[in-house]
Amino acid sequence: MRETRFGNVALGLPDGRVLVAGGENDNGSTLASVEIYDPSANTWLLAPALGSPRAVMAAALLDDGSVLFTGGWAPPEAWASCEVHLPKPAE
Repeated sequence: MRETRFGNVALGLPDGRVLVAGGENDNGSTLASVEIYDPSANTWLLAPALGSPRAVMAAALLDDGSVLFTGGWAPPEAWASCEVHLPKPAE
């Protein structure tokens, strides 16, 4: 990964890649960044960021290939919101 993180989510994508999103870095900052691991190339790619920094959230893969992120927190507040993210790597 390009960024150290914990409290993030990791989700397998239908094409075999793995999406890793949000969490906190080792400085305690909540992250909005999204990375995608491609095991066939053994590389990490940056993807478009989440709309809001989130840690300790839930994620679900939707039928159209997008990912639904729900809840989580960015201290000192818990999130009562969700967002949909299309996991295409940034060019």
